[in-house]
Amino acid sequence: MKIVLIGKSCSGKTQFSLLLKERGLKVAVTCTSRPMRPGEIDGVHYHFLDENTFLRELSDDQFVEHDVFNGWYYGLPKSEYRNSDILIVTPRGLQALIDSFGRENLLVVYLDTETAVRLDRAAKRGDDPKEVLRRYGTDEKDFRDFIFRQDWDIRIDQKRENSFQFFIDVFSQSRELNSPVLI
Repeated sequence: MKIVLIGKSCSGKTQFSLLLKERGLKVAVTCTSRPMRPGEIDGVHYHFLDENTFLRELSDDQFVEHDVFNGWYYGLPKSEYRNSDILIVTPRGLQALIDSFGRENLLVVYLDTETAVRLDRAAKRGDDPKEVLRRYGTDEKDFRDFIFRQDWDIRIDQKRENSFQFFIDVFSQSRELNSPVLI
């Protein structure tokens, strides 16, 4: 079973995936055509491709799923899907995974983070304010249906202290989850 992390921009997907990686799980490295941000490392945070290379790999059927988010291409290479435990995708990417592999093979973890916290994180990492507004507008549209469908197994509400650690503790004990859970 693959663990799928999903959340709006600056919701903590990368931070959470690193905590899971510390526990021996392998995090898929997706490809993107967007520019590298300060502090990001090619092959660690993303495989950074120019748009032409991305589109060539897309036409060569190299991706399990792909999406255009905020004007940039993102895609999960087939090799990363096969060799990873943790996937980070958009709502449309999740639907593509469900269509290809079945919902029963995915543990979907929705990171629910307040807008003020997300804005603070974007400012701290030096994101362009115009780009942040554009991303947040796209997020509202992309996540509207996802949130109402409640298409997740676990929702981590980051207003609760130590919510990431609590999830890791529960996950480590290998408890069966039969219905959506709010952490």
